[in-house]
Amino acid sequence: MKSVTTSLTVLELVASLQPVGVSELAREISQPKSTVQRALETLAATGWIERDEVNPQAWITTGKLLTLAVRGGALDLREQAAPVMRELMKLTQENVHLSIRSGNSISIIDKLECEQVVRLFDPIGEFFPIHATSTGKAILAWTDEAEVDAIIEAGLQNFTDGTLTDPQQFRKELAMIREQGFAVNLGEWRSEVRGIAAPILTARGRPRGAISIAVPAHRLPEESVTALGPIVASVVSTLKVN
Repeated sequence: MKSVTTSLTVLELVASLQPVGVSELAREISQPKSTVQRALETLAATGWIERDEVNPQAWITTGKLLTLAVRGGALDLREQAAPVMRELMKLTQENVHLSIRSGNSISIIDKLECEQVVRLFDPIGEFFPIHATSTGKAILAWTDEAEVDAIIEAGLQNFTDGTLTDPQQFRKELAMIREQGFAVNLGEWRSEVRGIAAPILTARGRPRGAISIAVPAHRLPEESVTALGPIVASVVSTLKVN
């Protein structure tokens, strides 16, 4: 069981850090390089990762992850969310991201880029810490308490002066997000980036993902959040998923 957990952890890190070598992976998970190397060989043998063509000492993911996403409904979610994302960009004139949860991270699976001269460039497939992003907090606000506790117990890593790292304050923020219907990130992951997100909920109230606007900090002062937050929540709430 431990080897399976290690392999899955390594796979997530390769997806997040690629191209990445065994030494960096070993440091990230505090495991011997020999342990990480065995996990890499297992993942390569089963088709999940492969060596980078430019740097054969580093590893990257294969298309198998995309195949799994298709079977798991991620692409269906992209199709369903597309009209809502277009409407949100029309109303806000800002970048719009569609993200899903991946363990203790958030991954962008689709995006629309606005026509602003200064805008953000976050690639599809990139991973972000779930507790320091608006999409991550929007999802966690409607996630089972036991899962939230596990994420908190794993540690709320500090990234900027605005990152919430106190468990009690973090739980209070999730409660506020549930009450107001949207989550805000005022530079908690990167100080120059701000965002507002709302969850994509199933009929049973389970989070399938979240949609956000991602804005350079200078273009989203705190007073603008009051006006834009309800707009994001209202538009995203029109998306009905199973």
